[in-house]
Amino acid sequence: MRGLELMHQGFAARPFLRAAELCFPAGSWTALVGHSGTGKTSFLNALMAQQDYGRAEVILPAGPRPFYACQTARTPDLTLKQLVAGSQDADGFEDSEIAAVLVECGLGSPSFLRALHDKSCSGRPWDRAFSGGQKKRLILAQLLLHRPQVALLDEVTAGLDPQAQMDFYDTLKRACPGMTVISSIHNRAMPFLSDGRPVYDWIAEIDEGVISLRRFRRGAQLHLADAAAIPLATHHRQEPALNDHPN
Repeated sequence: MRGLELMHQGFAARPFLRAAELCFPAGSWTALVGHSGTGKTSFLNALMAQQDYGRAEVILPAGPRPFYACQTARTPDLTLKQLVAGSQDADGFEDSEIAAVLVECGLGSPSFLRALHDKSCSGRPWDRAFSGGQKKRLILAQLLLHRPQVALLDEVTAGLDPQAQMDFYDTLKRACPGMTVISSIHNRAMPFLSDGRPVYDWIAEIDEGVISLRRFRRGAQLHLADAAAIPLATHHRQEPALNDHPN
């Protein structure tokens, strides 16, 4: 990403978030950190070309668009199979594939598996049938099924207890080892895997309206003093991320 400037309204407004140049290495995991209201979600939206006001040049790997997951999985009026696979892609997957990822992420109860083609479970729509933690696991099921090359995650483990967070990361790291992840996190304590390795390789920190990128060092404080230069990626194709005018 080059020349990032995001504004709350109108292109004449003062940018609330800026970055001269950022490069997220392929296959790496980056924790997006910053105080509440500093623009973490806006930054992820910009990478998905969903920010109304702003400008940036974004370079993405060739292939499908990044997978985007907000804090809680949305559960519209769809069947469980459609919720996991996507309403447009559900016919491209076998029921056994959907059941397998549901079991792997902890949503393999008989009542759920019997309701793959239903818009409710035991008379309750999926929005009410799933608990808060199960909605997080639904996001994990979507990731395990699609195995995207790039995933943008917005506080997807917020609200989970420490063990559930560790299980989430362990499962995703094991199933999708080559995935590039940029994930906002809801606290400034870096999570670790069950084997003691850190989940994240890099930290993207928003401080006073500027976002910068550095390697994560175990035991290091989250501040900008140890920021390191990061080389540009090559062999990527360029795609515009933001419009020149609001939608």
